[in-house]
Amino acid sequence: MAYVRTALLIAGSAAALAACGSDTHAPLDPRDPATPPPQTFVPNGVPTPGAVATNMTFAVLSTGEDHTCGITTTAQAWCWGVHAIGTTSSWGQRPAYPWPVDGQRQYVSIAAGRSHTCATSTAGEVFCWGRETPFGAMQGNGSWDAPRRLDPDPAVTNVVSGGSFSCGLRRGAAVCWGHNLWGELGSGDPLPAARQAAVSGGLRFKRLGSVIGHTICGITDDDRLFCWGRGDLGQLGAGAPDSCYGG
Repeated sequence: MAYVRTALLIAGSAAALAACGSDTHAPLDPRDPATPPPQTFVPNGVPTPGAVATNMTFAVLSTGEDHTCGITTTAQAWCWGVHAIGTTSSWGQRPAYPWPVDGQRQYVSIAAGRSHTCATSTAGEVFCWGRETPFGAMQGNGSWDAPRRLDPDPAVTNVVSGGSFSCGLRRGAAVCWGHNLWGELGSGDPLPAARQAAVSGGLRFKRLGSVIGHTICGITDDDRLFCWGRGDLGQLGAGAPDSCYGG
């Protein structure tokens, strides 16, 4: 979910990218990303769509809390915004234009969270990067300034990222890792997990939905809907505000 800025993917044979919304951290820049603009800041939001990276076309897009990532039609990953790390040259900066993600890899999907990002390569490997302490979405303490492969990541697909955690499907079973302040790992254990933790209940999912902060929902093989995590504002759809730790 985009907490601060909304990015729009314009459909078509040559998919151009536009963005609108608050942009106090990283102002939009329509120029060639190979020519970095000066780092200036706008105090207010941008109420109308502005072109982003006009010399590239995008096929996949994901917007986190303060950053956005996309995959071009040539399968290259680019990120921009306050947490758009994923390249050593952007570490500690707030790129106001797309930065290429390190690694010379090709990707098929990408999921931007609060201050981290995970992506699946064309080889089926899951890589994550970003700033999360102590556990976050990257297995272990600290931050990763460049993509690192999840270890282990056997056949993890449909990766989604939220506030300091990520989830994916492993042969139909949901697994999550990272912080667990609201039970967003769904494991029935309130502790965080630096490795993939199985979501409890033995459910088989065919798809996980986009993460909203600390709440995640999934559709099972028999088309039932299940949600877990933060629910104090009714996000779980269970009829009463609550937070769920699995079970």
